[in-house]
Formats: sequence, structure tokens, C-alpha cells
Amino acid sequence: MVAAANLNSPGQTVISGAVGAVERTVALLKEAGAKRAVMLPVSAPFHCALMQPAQDALARDLAQLEFHDPKFPVAANVSASFVTTGDAARRALVAQVTGAVRWVECVELLVREARRILSRLGRGAC
Repeated sequence: MVAAANLNSPGQTVISGAVGAVERTVALLKEAGAKRAVMLPVSAPFHCALMQPAQDALARDLAQLEFHDPKFPVAANVSASFVTTGDAARRALVAQVTGAVRWVECVELLVREARRILSRLGRGAC
């Protein structure tokens, strides 16, 4: 089992999964001419379905806590969208355990939002 774990840039994707499957994938990528394919020294298969037991445990633990609405929107990299409620923050934290880090989309979201905010303020408003 191998899955995209971190979408870091258009030219860089980190994969996660069972060690043997990731090793085979790295070898195939090298054979196919990938610029770089290396094993990363990590302690677990983060951001993939193999983390489901940890996700379930985190969901149980976070269900016991009260989450307040954030004072400002928070960019969640699991959905590349803004979290604006405490419940949405809890769901994003849980989803992140097995979900891919959508870094490129998250940065694009922040850039779009910054442009929208700045265009509303207008010249000389700050």
C-alpha cells in the first residue's frame, strides 16, 4: 500500500505506506527516470490509510475536548480550505492523520485570500 502523503510542489510528492511497498515504488521511480527518489527516515507511515488506528484514537480523544471557534480562519492543509468553526478544526485534525498534506493548494488558497483582502483594503488603507 502506497499513497501520496505530501504534495509539496508540482515537482515534489512524498509517498507513504508499507516499507516494502515504498521501497519498490522508489526503485520503480528511479528506473522510470525520476530526478530524485529516496527513502525518508520517518518513524511511521504518516498521512496514509495505515495510520487509521491512530486516527481513530485521536478522534476519540479529541471528542472529549471542547473546541472553540478560531478567532480568524485557519488554513487546513488536509482540505486546502479554511476552518472557521471549532467542529471543523476537530475534523481537520482527525482527517490529517490519514489525509495527504495538500501544501501547494493550501499556499494557493492563502495567496488568493491575501489578494482578496488586500484588494478590499485598497491603496493607502494600511
